[in-house]
Amino acid sequence: MMKQLLSISFFLLLSIALLAQSPSRFYDKGLAGYKNPVTGEIIVPATYQAGSDFQEGFAIVMQNNLLGYINEQGLLVIPCRFNDAGLFVNGLAMAAIGNAYGFINTKGEWAIANKYDFADSFSEGYACVGVNGKRGFINAQGEMVVQPTYSSARSFHEGLAAVQLNNLWGYVNTAGNLVIDCAWQTAFDFNNGEALVLKDNTHEFNINTKGKVTLEIPMRDEPEKFEEEQH
Repeated sequence: MMKQLLSISFFLLLSIALLAQSPSRFYDKGLAGYKNPVTGEIIVPATYQAGSDFQEGFAIVMQNNLLGYINEQGLLVIPCRFNDAGLFVNGLAMAAIGNAYGFINTKGEWAIANKYDFADSFSEGYACVGVNGKRGFINAQGEMVVQPTYSSARSFHEGLAAVQLNNLWGYVNTAGNLVIDCAWQTAFDFNNGEALVLKDNTHEFNINTKGKVTLEIPMRDEPEKFEEEQH
């Protein structure tokens, strides 16, 4: 009897796990669609110009060169009307009409007005936005917490975001304070308390969250070219 109950429980858990999987994207003749990842059943025929993976129950799709969102049932729940769009993070997604960026909720309504000349997805509760060509950060309520004074910026990781000022990089905290001076030619995200920084594109270092060098990486004759999106 116990063995039967265990078998039933196992199959119930397996069924739940399979049902919980989001549709997977596929392409046919250059167009994107979605199918059940287990059975292969087509949920959305390949009719979209492009499509993203699912996140928080939604995927971005492109139709007539505009972006919208489908749900996991394949329904186009937010019409394709955006010129740029990002995946949902805690219920908010970056979106733009023309060059005016803001954030929408899962109903497609503007939760944060599209008044910025740039925006990136939220990370750790903060999003990079552009005002008159400068970068700052807002919180999920749309309040500016890091003033737009930087020429470029990356997302927050472990409470710090890399920012560029006068062609050099440093780090701000969520209070908007520059806690690591802009002294590096390039700076990357923090991971496990350390970040990679470059000086003169030849000397590489690991620094901690206080800005102290923890490791100097030997110089190479031909420095590796680092490619990472900056905002």
